[in-house]
Amino acid sequence: MKAAGTLRGLRVLIAEDNRMIGELLRHILEGLGCIVIGPVADLAGLMAVIEAGGFDAALLDVHLDDADVFPAAHELASRGIPFILTSATAGVPDALARAPQLNKPFDAEQLETVMEAAFLSRVGAG
Repeated sequence: MKAAGTLRGLRVLIAEDNRMIGELLRHILEGLGCIVIGPVADLAGLMAVIEAGGFDAALLDVHLDDADVFPAAHELASRGIPFILTSATAGVPDALARAPQLNKPFDAEQLETVMEAAFLSRVGAG
């Protein structure tokens, strides 16, 4: 990971149903100086967190249990909150094709690079 700390203080919501991946993402983000919300493992919980607010950006696993995360992605987009879609498989609808995406597996440096590009306008917003 880079030492620049450009993501320091960014409040990031993690939506991930795999406990190990979620905790790994939490560890990486905290190492980057982010404030982590979650991980949230299901769509209903994710929608509740989005409604409550209090975060600057989100990492969204495309598939949470048996539900696609697309309704949450659309809600974030309507609120102007940037997000990155993460997935081990393809299958993003055309309406979200332009959203930043990371294909699993990815490493901490790839995550940091994509987060800096996708969340640049929110860095320091907290």
